[in-house]
Amino acid sequence: MPITEQTFHSSSLSDAFLILTRLSGVDLPVEVSNELILKGMDTRQLHQHCERFGLTCQRSLSALGKMPEATFPCLLQMKGKRFVVALAARQGEVQVLDKESQLLWVKESALSERFSGVCYSIQKAGEPDSHSPVTASDWLKREVAQLWANYAQVILATLLINCLTLAVPVFTHFVFDKVLPNYATETLLAVTIGIGLVILADFVLRWLRSFYIDDACRHITRQAELQLIDSLLRQEAHQINLSPARLAQQAQGFSRVKEALSSSILLTALDIPFFILFTAVIGVIGGPLMWVPIAVAAILIPASIINYRLTRKRSSLATKTQTEKNACLHELTQGLETIRAMGAGQSLLSRWRILVNSSNRHDFSHRRVGSVLNAFVISASQIVVVATLVMGVFLIQSGVLAPGSLFACIILGSRAVAPLMNLTQLLSRINLSRQALKQLDPIFSNSGFANAGTESPDATQQRLYHLIPDIEFQDLSFRYPSDNQDTLHGINLSISAGERVAIVGASGSGKTTLTRLLSGGLIPDSGRVSVSGHDLTGLNLADVRQHLSVLQQQPFVFSGSVRSNLLLGNASANSSELDRACFITGLDQWISRCRKGYEHPIDEYGSNLSGGQKQALCLSRTLLHGGSLLVLDEPTSAMDNLSEAQFCQRLPDFLGEDQTLVLVTHRASLLQLVDRIIVLAHGRVVADGARDEVLKKMQAVRTG
Repeated sequence: MPITEQTFHSSSLSDAFLILTRLSGVDLPVEVSNELILKGMDTRQLHQHCERFGLTCQRSLSALGKMPEATFPCLLQMKGKRFVVALAARQGEVQVLDKESQLLWVKESALSERFSGVCYSIQKAGEPDSHSPVTASDWLKREVAQLWANYAQVILATLLINCLTLAVPVFTHFVFDKVLPNYATETLLAVTIGIGLVILADFVLRWLRSFYIDDACRHITRQAELQLIDSLLRQEAHQINLSPARLAQQAQGFSRVKEALSSSILLTALDIPFFILFTAVIGVIGGPLMWVPIAVAAILIPASIINYRLTRKRSSLATKTQTEKNACLHELTQGLETIRAMGAGQSLLSRWRILVNSSNRHDFSHRRVGSVLNAFVISASQIVVVATLVMGVFLIQSGVLAPGSLFACIILGSRAVAPLMNLTQLLSRINLSRQALKQLDPIFSNSGFANAGTESPDATQQRLYHLIPDIEFQDLSFRYPSDNQDTLHGINLSISAGERVAIVGASGSGKTTLTRLLSGGLIPDSGRVSVSGHDLTGLNLADVRQHLSVLQQQPFVFSGSVRSNLLLGNASANSSELDRACFITGLDQWISRCRKGYEHPIDEYGSNLSGGQKQALCLSRTLLHGGSLLVLDEPTSAMDNLSEAQFCQRLPDFLGEDQTLVLVTHRASLLQLVDRIIVLAHGRVVADGARDEVLKKMQAVRTG
């Protein structure tokens, strides 16, 4: 059968781009995908969209046979503005997608007839610097230093703006002392045009200054939000000692840092040094009048510093209690159904009332300290005007000062103290920013850049490109920080490649903890976990998890679609692989009833799914990952008997001959899937052997 364009599926740029983003592991929201499909896109927008979705795009001109391996995956531009998704190349052939999204090897000659010679190589953006600073403050300093060009222009614009500000007082002085007494109308027109040009220049400079500051702030905010999530994803469970609600609250604290970097606050800090310039000019024009702004500054600056010191501890307590309140709110919203079912509304309302009162008390204490100073700050500008005017009257009467000079000094005095009036707010924002950065330090410092056993390849970590699913636990012991006794103690086990093993035991015996240690989510207190003959703590976990498929005891799904959840760990899976994984778990029956099929929407936390549907979805996702080591923790606890029986019947045909299965279960019906049973009790191995022998011993214990 000849290869045709319909066979290897050429499509529009937007369709091809969406396919390639999915294969690259970028899960776009449904509304974004629909927007790209409806509006379409052209090659001029390709770089912009790639940057938007964390991808890099490189355009090149080359013949098919001369494209380097690093070019793939890419989009091949065909004649007629059609595009083909190309994933790889080998001798005389290119791997593309057919109209069913199946991988297909096509002869280069078949593509060359329609290939325009233009190729767009699209790949994931590079990983963050492995030598990233260990504190949030260090990271922020580095980012600000990289934007020195923006801030240099801001400083230059600030200097010019404050110099131009002198033009208005000079204009006032000139009009009152020169133009008005001599009725020099023509001169007035000329200087008015001049001051108009100065005001226009001042407007342009202020706009440019705000633009450069906001642009730098936008860049830092974007990098910070990416860095925060990247650092969080690099951490293991044992490195995170905060609840999800508290973690989210601390991550959101960077908005305070953003406020400190924004134009309104930063410009205040830049304008403060020019107090000296304006005061000096007042001294030149008005002589003794310069002491008015100096006197106000002598009160404002020390008072602002004292206020900063007094409120620093109080603001820390206010932030802490606010975090406690938000954590409680998260629990309440997540457990509304349980609260209603148990009739516990009044009890939890009392707890909420205590937190609200505590938060309000600390917040009021924090604000009360600065209330007197804030009142004085508001009056400072009026004090400058009144004091300058009163002193100026006496100076005019004595013949020392001209009326025009008095008006000029009033304008300059108000301008001189204006940034000092915002000094209290500036110090308060700096204090809140320091607290926010301090709270973010654990996320940055524990991000795993320099710690063994993390997902970032490090010189101390051994890369594992091929995993032999042999497992060994040697003198393994583990205790949770909040417990007073070991959860696991003295575990010695070995599981060979291809074995089918079940781990059983009463609740709290340590079964789930053992699987978490196997997946690298926890670090043993003593002993070691070995995979493929290597200590797990010395391996790069990103490599291990490429070959490890784990189903957690508590199924978790994400908002999006059924497809996006299934492809979470295997973005390149095709339709047949999806169908097969869903057939094993019985999820295909539910999907066939959904009007949108795999595109069926899923709400937050899977709130529109039943417990069985969520578990089947997570189980299908785990099977689709395709690891050589498959760990299933209570895979059918939410399934009905028929679905469980179908799963037990279909799973053996899915497993490969060398694929190791570790099954944690309470259900006797699942034991037909294994050949060996390990029994845990009180964190110790009490039985280990062939399935039938262990089951006989367990039955004898029960009957005896």
